[in-house]
Amino acid sequence: MMLRKEKSRSGIILVILATLFVCIARIGFTKNSSSVGRTWEEFGISLFSSTKFEMEKKLDLSCSNKYGKSSGKSGPGSDYPYFKNRLIAEPFRETEFQIDNDDDLSIDQISWTLYKVGSSNVRKKIDTSFENSLVVSNNKLIWTPTDAGDYEIEVSVKLLNDDHIYVFAKTVAVRYVRREIRDLTEDDRDLFFDSYITTTNINTEGGRKLYGDTYRNLQYFLELHLNLAGNKLTDQLHDGLGFATQHSAITAAFEENLQLIEPSTTIPYWDYTIDHHIAAKTIDPIYTLWHQDLWSDDYFGLAQGPFHTIETGRFAYTTIAQNHSARVRSPYGFLRAPWNCNKSPFLTRCHSFCGANYEWGSSDLITSGTSISWPSCKSHYELTFEIDSLYDWIWDAGYNPHGPVHFMIGGYTHCGDLYEKMPALDPKHLERDGSMPTPEEMQNRSLLLGIIKEMALIFPKTMWRKDMVEYPETCSNDTPQSMCHMICDKNVSNTAFREWVVGDASSSKLFGDWISDLPDELLGQFLESICTTPWTPGEQLEAASPADISFWPIHPTMERLLTWKRIIQPFKSASWTNPTDAKSTKYCIYEGSSDCRGHHPWDLTHFPARLLDQETKSFDKDSVYLTNGEFFDAVDPYDYKVNWIYDSFSWQHCAEDGYYFGSAAPS
Repeated sequence: MMLRKEKSRSGIILVILATLFVCIARIGFTKNSSSVGRTWEEFGISLFSSTKFEMEKKLDLSCSNKYGKSSGKSGPGSDYPYFKNRLIAEPFRETEFQIDNDDDLSIDQISWTLYKVGSSNVRKKIDTSFENSLVVSNNKLIWTPTDAGDYEIEVSVKLLNDDHIYVFAKTVAVRYVRREIRDLTEDDRDLFFDSYITTTNINTEGGRKLYGDTYRNLQYFLELHLNLAGNKLTDQLHDGLGFATQHSAITAAFEENLQLIEPSTTIPYWDYTIDHHIAAKTIDPIYTLWHQDLWSDDYFGLAQGPFHTIETGRFAYTTIAQNHSARVRSPYGFLRAPWNCNKSPFLTRCHSFCGANYEWGSSDLITSGTSISWPSCKSHYELTFEIDSLYDWIWDAGYNPHGPVHFMIGGYTHCGDLYEKMPALDPKHLERDGSMPTPEEMQNRSLLLGIIKEMALIFPKTMWRKDMVEYPETCSNDTPQSMCHMICDKNVSNTAFREWVVGDASSSKLFGDWISDLPDELLGQFLESICTTPWTPGEQLEAASPADISFWPIHPTMERLLTWKRIIQPFKSASWTNPTDAKSTKYCIYEGSSDCRGHHPWDLTHFPARLLDQETKSFDKDSVYLTNGEFFDAVDPYDYKVNWIYDSFSWQHCAEDGYYFGSAAPS
């Protein structure tokens, strides 16, 4: 950064100006915090003895906190075009500013001044009340910001054996920084988890007395998500073009809620491709997946035991609220989806589909058939570099690059013995005329059973939305789990019902192409099994997913990936319409009965956000509801208007697997 030097003048005007300056100028000096406000004249230095010109030698500014350094060229924000050459400081996190003296200039004295900046280069010196957070010592400025926004630090330097003053300044963007959950310090990780637990323990009324009028407990976010995603006509958050922005909005709103409790906290992102990278190197990847640190007591906790729930750690025996008057609820009255017949009061994570093992693979961007694989570097790489339109990106992102994380955490239980319910598949009952089926027939039946288990992901919900089945309005607390299950519209022996299910235009998507080839005996057993099984998904697999702490870091990962996509290889088409045929644009999969509410670019997001005021360069005190299109524009990395950023766009583990995500071009 070039320095500006001031050169001698003469005349009575200078005397007058110098006198005025002594009266009103207050520039902090690097002696100690009490010297803030002292003037250069007090040290025998005249600021008005020169005019400005640039030196060939340079000084620059950088800042650092416990996570590392920000220079404007490296560190958080440096890959965002909007933040190029700006320093990043974080609210409520002590930050140390220092001069980078690469030319080893002999510095005699330094003065620091902090300004709040606005539009048109308008700037205002920080009020004296703010100076309590400033400490000046040993040629460094230590500052703990309390408000996100844009600031400027001006530094005046006097060199040894030089009577002139050299002045330079740098913009400081104060923003929250989201980090990968495993990169948080133990203290910051505990703050995030403990703040979350506070929202589960303190209701909205009590919380507002403690934390302010905008506080809401977790149940508020859970019920709103449940009402929007568990509605019979449509899902306003998933399966459509609103997926990305609606989930960014709920994350931002809940993060702001946590900051009422602990002002420095953020919702971290969970890069689950790291988990795939680690597990893929082991003999038993599925076992490794669930036995990494993230599932220890220090993080999310590991679900086990007869209730498939967490038994140790801070999240042990997390309960699900029961409210029989809730608009959307389960048959047992819990804040769960209507198609979830779980009687257990505890958070449920099954980690399997009715006991079926998951497939393990590299996870393509779009996996054919019913295969479910944990998201890999490959799927995230393809989403970044092989998709050219926003339209296609959103449709793909909602599924294989992130969906299996929900599916594989939640899973299904209480399926019973499907061999017993479908004896035509059981090897014990397949003997014909004294001979057993061929190995190929046995393998086909085994594969079919696995497919049926995996398809439990789809059909309990979709058959209900298609009015093929209903669920009990109420199952009393003393109703056995086995007796609370879906109710088929007609008896499964009814030929018309069978033909309706099999002949429906979407049945191949609902069950798989194989259903039309099932013999009558097996088809009847299959439908009977569906209609009498108390399908019980874990919350992560249905509309009550916010009840699980592991839900919250999932979607920031997709937002981070989308941000990087817009930087490293921008969309050729950023339109919300199908780039190949606008008339064929599909906004959601439920468009026939719902008009795809929540998924158009003009539809409002359901959770408010705070934006940067372009005049004051501060963030609005009141959150506002944005449309999907407005939210997408607000997180444009070239014109960034929200108060959080991501710490980096680095996928080193993916490079080890042969997938290179590149680096931003220098400005």
